[in-house]
Amino acid sequence: MHFNRNGSLLPHLWQGDGSARYFESWAFAAPRGCAALRAWRGELRLAAARGFAAYCEDVMAEPEAKAYLHPSLREWLPYLVIHATLARVRYSQPALAVRTMPAESTGLAHANYAVDWTLAFLAGLTDFALDGTGGPVLALARGPSEVPPPPRLGPLVKLRNLERVAFDCILYYQGYAADSPLAQLLALPAPPSWWPQKAARFLAALESRFGPTDDKALLVLFWFIRRAVSVHGALALSLLPVLAVCWARPKEKAD
Repeated sequence: MHFNRNGSLLPHLWQGDGSARYFESWAFAAPRGCAALRAWRGELRLAAARGFAAYCEDVMAEPEAKAYLHPSLREWLPYLVIHATLARVRYSQPALAVRTMPAESTGLAHANYAVDWTLAFLAGLTDFALDGTGGPVLALARGPSEVPPPPRLGPLVKLRNLERVAFDCILYYQGYAADSPLAQLLALPAPPSWWPQKAARFLAALESRFGPTDDKALLVLFWFIRRAVSVHGALALSLLPVLAVCWARPKEKAD
């Protein structure tokens, strides 16, 4: 879903089309000797032997492909060839048992989050579904009392490639609340009470905006930012005993 200029959602043409659903490959389980998994493996090996691009072209040229290869899947071939191979197997062998659960309510439940428009502006967010700025991870770092609140978690959490840079950034800058879903899920140590979590989250959003960049200027910039954060954090920690002593001495004199 893309955003219009006024911030409203602009849905894809196939949004709500049940036939646009297809099996994801990042989480599945099967018993030993599973016929469906064996057939899927065989089809994928066939695609690899033929060449993924050539295999996808041949499959899309088949008349029956329209029944199981939705336009939304075709757009991403041959990148999603592993999805196409299972779709072909399930269509050609309908007796094979495959039980599916919607990704939106399981591994990607956290992707349905309320947008913090300040962070969205900083990160340059333009696409809610293909958010390359790590918005869902930044949202998981919110505390339950924050506005907007954090999203809910499903029974498992799938971090897409687009979100892994943000995950690294939010951990490094400690931009998460101690009671956030992210901290509770991973049993993260609570940041110091004086740590500016929201400011740290801004830094994480700024860095994750550029993803796994190889731009040397940006790499140097973020290196300096991280060093500055580390130095200031270490300096603040080293000053805590001094501040504690200074706070205690007037108290002792008063006693």
